[in-house]
Amino acid sequence: MPLNRIALVSVLDPKTLSVNPYDPETLKQLENAIVSSPLGLNPKTDGE
Repeated sequence: MPLNRIALVSVLDPKTLSVNPYDPETLKQLENAIVSSPLGLNPKTDGE
């Protein structure tokens, strides 16, 4: 499933993406998917 169907994706600056899930219950699954992707991204959650 494309990320933009389950979260709002915004570009904050050239090195930062913001991913805000529509359903907060999916935050952990999104974080795990980002970490396991071959893109080399390092997610940071704001705790909400």
